[in-house]
Amino acid sequence: MVIMNMNEPLRGKKITIAEEIYNEKTGKYDIKFVPVFSAKDVKSACEFYLKFRSDPSVFFAIHPQYYDDFEKECGSLSENLEDTACFDKWLFKLAFKDVFGEVKENEP
Repeated sequence: MVIMNMNEPLRGKKITIAEEIYNEKTGKYDIKFVPVFSAKDVKSACEFYLKFRSDPSVFFAIHPQYYDDFEKECGSLSENLEDTACFDKWLFKLAFKDVFGEVKENEP
């Protein structure tokens, strides 16, 4: 369960998951809050994604090291210059990979 107040800005906050853990001494469940990722991580991923979304030629001019990974998933760059849907999906996964990886690591 993700606990956060949607009426507050996320600046400086950690998004947490509440876990119920059985306490053998008391015979009750305690709630432990596990940080999943920070708002800074999400903001950074969003900015990266929005900077290059729908513009694969600029992205690969700056980050050529990702071309092989992209080509495996979407085909050649020349095939994806007009319709950037596959590039945008691939870029989203790349941008948020670390954020989602942190979530996975903290899941029970």
